[in-house]
Amino acid sequence: MYCKRCKKIFSDGYLGMCRDCMIELDDVVIKVKEYLKKETSANISEICEKTDISDRDILYLLKVGRLVLDTPSELLTCKKCGKPISTGRYCSACSSYLGNILSDTAKKMSPTDYANKNSQGVSRSGEDDADPNTLSLYWRKYGKKV
Repeated sequence: MYCKRCKKIFSDGYLGMCRDCMIELDDVVIKVKEYLKKETSANISEICEKTDISDRDILYLLKVGRLVLDTPSELLTCKKCGKPISTGRYCSACSSYLGNILSDTAKKMSPTDYANKNSQGVSRSGEDDADPNTLSLYWRKYGKKV
């Protein structure tokens, strides 16, 4: 797997990043929070300039919820409706809506639906009820047909 941030190959990580990048981002969060204790009204460009942290890192930390803007901004918008938000990827209304959809879908599935499918969506009982696209991805990854 390639790290999203530094593009190095690594075997295990959180949010698609290698251990070194995760440690660096933890340091970035600490550095930004310390700077904001001194300069409470600083904007992102000021923070980048004074702390030598890239705006890309700050935006990433806002999107994953490690940093929060005081007020919603056009800089960070909901992926579904486009409304300005202060952290994350979705506004509270869209997040609630998507959560309800997932919850409803989970309620409709029986416990045997969960037990009979593995992570590739392939039935353990040998039935070919999985999505054909998933099967072709499985075949490309493991080199065998299901």
